[in-house]
This record gives sequence, structure tokens and C-alpha cells, in this order.
Amino acid sequence: MAEFMERVRQLSVRSYSPDGRISGVVDPSRRLGLEFTDGSFERYREAELERQLGALAGRLWIEYQRAYVEVLTDVTGVRPTRSSTAGSDLDPQQRRYREACAAIRCACEVHGGRITVVTNGLTRWSFSIAPGTLSQLSRTEFCRLTLAAAHTPVTMVVVAL
Repeated sequence: MAEFMERVRQLSVRSYSPDGRISGVVDPSRRLGLEFTDGSFERYREAELERQLGALAGRLWIEYQRAYVEVLTDVTGVRPTRSSTAGSDLDPQQRRYREACAAIRCACEVHGGRITVVTNGLTRWSFSIAPGTLSQLSRTEFCRLTLAAAHTPVTMVVVAL
């Protein structure tokens, strides 16, 4: 168990937005990172960036879960089956726990409500960026604010679990 916990603490994953112009990372200290390819930030409109960030956040969570299962498999020698990861072979208490986790909804607003991040169970993410926000912020400032908003729900969900 100690080896498993140590390896989970060292997990680092990266994923990309559907258009490939944004990457996100979760590092071993659970810090989130966000990077835009050269010049891409300036080409986004708010609505398109909302969709790209929502998809990226979902992909990042999936990558983290895959890495977690890979560590579990390496340490135990047993790969979880599709039915066990889907929950079909869970007892009622475990099933209720999973359902409760999936139902947790967290939201955070930053920059006077101009950037909002909402997640349901860390699997479904939505971002809202008020019109005109991108023209008012530098890429660095936008990333800092967006990461602060996204980190709050992650911390709240992890603490709640």
C-alpha cells in the first residue's frame, strides 16, 4: 500500500483541447497548469474558448484516472475489469458512494464573476467567460485566474471524498 500511495503522489498527466491549441497538466503536487500554443490565445473568442476548456478539463480528468488505474494495476498485478470500473459489481454502499461522488457539484467565480468554472463530479466541466474578458486580460493573467477558479472545485471535491 505504501508503494501505491507513493506512486499516486507522483502522478503527472497532460492532455490537450480538441483543437490541440491548449494543453493542461496536473503535476505531482496536484497543481494545475494551462498553456496555449504560440499566438492561439489571441485568436479565441470567449464562446469557443469555453468549449475548448470544458473538453480539456474532462480529458485531463480521464487521463488522471487512467494513470491511477495503471499504477493500481502495476502495484497489485490485477487490472480492474470494465464491470468493476463501471460499478456493476459494487456492493450497494460502494455504489451509493460512487453515485454521491458523481453528483457533487462545485463552482467558482473569479475576476468579479467574469470567469466561472463548474464541475459535476470532476467528470463534467463547464467554463463561462463573460464577453470582452479576453480582450481585457493577458494570456498569463487569464491562465492564472482560470486555474485559480478550476483549482477550487478540485480541492473541494477531493476534500469531500
